[in-house]
Amino acid sequence: MISNTTEEIVHKILNKISNNNALSPNTIRTGITSLDNTIGGWELGVSIISARPSMGLTAFCLNQVNSLLQSIQNDEVIVYVTDKDSATVLIQRLLAVATQIELTNIQNGNLTEQEVAQIASHPITKHLESNRLLFITNSNPTLFQIRSLVFNQLKEGKKPKMLFVDCLQSIIDRGRDRSQDITNVMLDINLFSQEYKVPVLCTISLRNRLVEYRESKFPRITDLDSRIVNEVERVFFLIRPDYYEIIDLPSDDIGELHLIIAKNEGPLDILKLQMNSKNLSISENTDTFPYTQI
Repeated sequence: MISNTTEEIVHKILNKISNNNALSPNTIRTGITSLDNTIGGWELGVSIISARPSMGLTAFCLNQVNSLLQSIQNDEVIVYVTDKDSATVLIQRLLAVATQIELTNIQNGNLTEQEVAQIASHPITKHLESNRLLFITNSNPTLFQIRSLVFNQLKEGKKPKMLFVDCLQSIIDRGRDRSQDITNVMLDINLFSQEYKVPVLCTISLRNRLVEYRESKFPRITDLDSRIVNEVERVFFLIRPDYYEIIDLPSDDIGELHLIIAKNEGPLDILKLQMNSKNLSISENTDTFPYTQI
């Protein structure tokens, strides 16, 4: 548990009010205006985003990476930890998100000369060639590996901008092998965020199928382990309404993606986004509706 004095909390609130709710210097924009307006951007601490399989958790994270790379400084790096995909697969997806070129064409090398030139000249390619994005791809990643990577980067004059853990269960399961319970794992991740001054976003796959048997297909915060929920700043869920036939299937490649803000210092809401199934890019839809309507 992270301890804060009431003085620190009051100063934080007053500073936010005096700045007309502008993002603080330590806050990172999400690239989604409605999300920034609701949560204030990514701040120090741990956030989790959860969903049933095939809802777009990794796609959401890669869209965030793409947004971060657009404003990254020369002395900053982004760390992405995954137990699911290789770095090659993730970079292919990231290039599709950034360039809007179909993912299958990038994977198969079925590109026109213009598309090849577009990828080669895109700013994200330059950032990747400069090692602004670092991967840890391991079936059982550990916080020790993450700390070692960040420590080595700091020795080289590079500081972490944000940490993505996709997915959190892989670290928790590893922790259990060391007789370390979920609460201690979450405490370690929170300490990492505070020690290195870096926001952390973790994905959690909803392994239970309770949502499949409910009349309402929207995930609930009670679907998650309370020991995780209690130790994080924010909780988000993703749902594709067309997957559960809540809405009609899209007639083109653009489908609705709802981002549920289930835990937050500020308001709770559901943000209506859209995702292109061919290049995995996520963009904003200005229509919103209140969380209480679930």
